[in-house]
Amino acid sequence: MLGADGGLYQSIEFHGPAIEALPLHERMVIPNMMAELGAKNAYLPPDDFVFDYLAERRAKRSNSEVGM
Repeated sequence: MLGADGGLYQSIEFHGPAIEALPLHERMVIPNMMAELGAKNAYLPPDDFVFDYLAERRAKRSNSEVGM
């Protein structure tokens, strides 16, 4: 368990079924909160859900640049 000083100047990785069950926008809240612990950074390893989201955004961007 991390307390007020537990994350000070640390890199913290989050993974597992609880993280995978969160929608992407909720996953991004976790690293934002790590500044409150004093952490240097937080890492959530990407999974298929993240890669699919990025591919979908890339496709939408390509279509809008072509004028579709």
